[in-house]
Amino acid sequence: MTCLLASPPVYSAPTILTTGLLIGSIALAAVIGGGVARWVRLPMVLGYIGGGVVLRFLIGATITAAPEVKAAAEQPLDLVVSLGLGLILFTIGGVFEARAVRRVSGVLWRVAACEIGLTFALVFGFVWSAALLGASRHAGTGELAAFALLLACGSIATAPAATIFVLREYQAKGRVSETTMGLVGVNNVLAIVLFQAAFVLLAAGGAIQTSGLTGRAVWLEVGYAVCGSIAAGTVVGVLMAVVHARVRPGESFFVLIGVTLLLEGGAHWLTATNGFADILLLSMLVAGAVFSNSAVDPERLNETVRTLAAPVFVGFFVVAGYRLHVEELPHLGLIGSAYILARGAGKVCGAWLGVRWIGRKTLLRGYVGAGMLCQAAVIIGLAEFVRANWHHEWLARSFVTTVFGSVVVFELVGPVLLKAVVVRAGEVKVDTLLRRTSTPVTTALRVALGSLFRSVGFGGVRGRGSGSELTVRHVMRANVETLPASAPFDEVLHFVERSRLNDFPVVDEQGGLVGVIHLSDLRRVIYDPDLRALVTAADLVASDIHLIEPNTPLAEALAAFRNCEARALPVAESAESRRVIGVVEERDVHRAMHG
Repeated sequence: MTCLLASPPVYSAPTILTTGLLIGSIALAAVIGGGVARWVRLPMVLGYIGGGVVLRFLIGATITAAPEVKAAAEQPLDLVVSLGLGLILFTIGGVFEARAVRRVSGVLWRVAACEIGLTFALVFGFVWSAALLGASRHAGTGELAAFALLLACGSIATAPAATIFVLREYQAKGRVSETTMGLVGVNNVLAIVLFQAAFVLLAAGGAIQTSGLTGRAVWLEVGYAVCGSIAAGTVVGVLMAVVHARVRPGESFFVLIGVTLLLEGGAHWLTATNGFADILLLSMLVAGAVFSNSAVDPERLNETVRTLAAPVFVGFFVVAGYRLHVEELPHLGLIGSAYILARGAGKVCGAWLGVRWIGRKTLLRGYVGAGMLCQAAVIIGLAEFVRANWHHEWLARSFVTTVFGSVVVFELVGPVLLKAVVVRAGEVKVDTLLRRTSTPVTTALRVALGSLFRSVGFGGVRGRGSGSELTVRHVMRANVETLPASAPFDEVLHFVERSRLNDFPVVDEQGGLVGVIHLSDLRRVIYDPDLRALVTAADLVASDIHLIEPNTPLAEALAAFRNCEARALPVAESAESRRVIGVVEERDVHRAMHG
């Protein structure tokens, strides 16, 4: 008698793809990719994205899994993307804090108008012309114009995640960095609102074939989506301000995570009901702006977010690389090439025109637009919306292909150009660039073993470095704002309102240092209207004039700070010329000496 026993199923490791395996691989890809980026001195965001791209290739080459298994394993990654994007947008919203807006408002709106206007015009013109040349057999003239118009609206957006990550990585600080952050916020708000309005208008006019998005009800749905996002963001911002005042920053951070995930759930609900899924983007931008203007000491929470959310941000970029559609690059064709060329030219040339429009001395440079090329999350969301709601199969597919292919280019080129912009502007300390050099493996191993031996009683205790080999040149920032000695008091107040410092260098007509105005010294004048009409910047400088040269050792610079009230000192080219070439802050000296 033959006994037939059911043999247990045999699982082969290479055929199983689990969420744990995927997340563990993402963590390793982040470490390796970030290390490679540091080694070749590129922005680490490129290393994270590249690690994700390589990880996807390796998984595809070594692990075979059914589509439903693969989809189930990758589904939790949506949470990482939504959470990371929400937290980053909340931080970006902080650029609309009243004082920050006043600091850059004199240039922000004019640069934004030129950059946005020229980008929109060039993308629309180039893409429509390319579509008429190569795709007239697939769609009519009106449909191709609608296609170009939607791409033009989406091209305005600038990726907030990559931009803010690069600026933080290099500790960029100054007018160029602040203006870039402001432009990112304005670009994304306008891109989302204009895209939704354009889609509705085109659908109502018959240029776009879609279902459930025609007639008067569509405008109501758009109004609900936009106004609802603003209302939700306002409520979240006020709620976070109240929570922030009553609990510790760490607890506030977890509340922020909770409301971000709730808003993400609301976005999915809106997708199921009316198709507009951008509530998370607008709401978190608005929430960040409301919080920064209503909370007491909002920087405490922002610092906590930067610290505790670091793994989320890193995971966000690796997942972005994992999902980057590199395979779409060969299919860009004439339309995709026209889009990339037009958007790049619009951002760079538009910002240059905006700087020229200002027509007065400014710390901005014409190349600031090169730092605005990053593009990912917002326009990808808009592309998915087009895929789901535009019933013209060829145009919807071409829209998605153009977006995914161009995102690959802009996400690889944008961070490098942004780094070049802020370094060239003098807003990145030399010390920051020097500290990015990777420690050789042999040196790291020797240090680790030495620490292990000392911990068990072998060997002496090695003291910490004092930073004596560094000078002021390594920690100063060159993009410095100065006050002319003849400036009247009202101009001084306007300068102080826009400055991020509490000590303000005053220079003569040749740029030579006259002295420094301390914020505390303005109190005796600000409430005396008779005195205000008489004094100039030169009358307000402190009697103790401290001159720091770029080759001054950090120990001497720290001693100079101890002997004066200032927390930021101007750096002069030399004691003879006294020409101001930068500014050094006391906290940067401490960080370089003891970090």
